[in-house]
Amino acid sequence: MSALMPSRRTGGRPRDPTPCGGVPAAAEAPADFPSLRFPKDRTVLYVFEIAARLKVTEQHVIDLIDEGRLRAVNVGGTGARGRRHYRIPVEAWEHFVRANLL
Repeated sequence: MSALMPSRRTGGRPRDPTPCGGVPAAAEAPADFPSLRFPKDRTVLYVFEIAARLKVTEQHVIDLIDEGRLRAVNVGGTGARGRRHYRIPVEAWEHFVRANLL
């Protein structure tokens, strides 16, 4: 349905293309979501920090990295238990937020 077509839900009035009649969603920035920001002095983030911000498991973050959806650097190779040690650049995190969460 087009944004300007009448809608049965709105009693025949055209739908407002902006959420809640405010600013268009494309104009929103990660700064509008303080819970997703990290301190400015940080350059890399840990998997557990990303998992906590997204409220997902660490394994899910590793899956995002393996799928190529979140850029990261493997700093420790593969440990004795086959676990990788990733660091996520802050720029990669910000790109992920813009591309997937806004």
